[in-house]
Amino acid sequence: MITEKQYLDLWNDLMKNLPNETKLLMPSYEEYKVRETEKINIFKSFNTNCQIRYILLGEAVPKSGNFIYKDSKGSYITQPLKAMDTINCKAKNRLSKFTEHGFALLDLYPFALDYNKKFNKVTLRKILTLDEHFQERVFKLLVNEINSLTHLSENWDFCLVAPIITSLGFVSHLEKRKGGFLMSNKHVGHKNDLLKSPDFIDKGLKNYSDYTEHEIGHVPKKARLTVLIGGTGPNYKLIQRVFL
Repeated sequence: MITEKQYLDLWNDLMKNLPNETKLLMPSYEEYKVRETEKINIFKSFNTNCQIRYILLGEAVPKSGNFIYKDSKGSYITQPLKAMDTINCKAKNRLSKFTEHGFALLDLYPFALDYNKKFNKVTLRKILTLDEHFQERVFKLLVNEINSLTHLSENWDFCLVAPIITSLGFVSHLEKRKGGFLMSNKHVGHKNDLLKSPDFIDKGLKNYSDYTEHEIGHVPKKARLTVLIGGTGPNYKLIQRVFL
């Protein structure tokens, strides 16, 4: 969990990217703190046989405040479970199954905002991916969070379940500034990458340079990205491509 000062500093960095006249209210730090405390308590409650093996890197809690560690709803919990053949799992059992399989969802950004909101015709999501200083702060905070996790397996792995723009922005920062490493021995490259595959071109001749055609569908060329074209959350087949 980040401190209130870190939260405010990151918020000030975010606001520096926006027009001076913008009135964007900062989401409550106290609400963030409550969510993070709930999540941390879940990790601390693991039994000795339960470890975090698969870290899913999301964008942020949505503006609605939906939170899988509280409501166990949405693709961020159902798709990882489906990847492990845990299907038709009732809502009240999803979180326990999620943690039993070794999953943990961590967010890159602590702010519950509408990242589709546009400023000068550019989404907040895109603006933040282009700010190297902001991305560096996010990177350092994430590394600190991972290092603080209890019950973290020595052989843990990771993928990105955030929207494609956010995922690509974070991966780009790692490749430009960190040699492609999230942490020691944790590289964004993957044996199932399809980097030399042809770009996907749709019927309207629009070119998707980060996607290619595959038996799974139109998939990201970088295997650690798990959101299909037009998707709003991860796809279970892409999660399997990374971890299984």
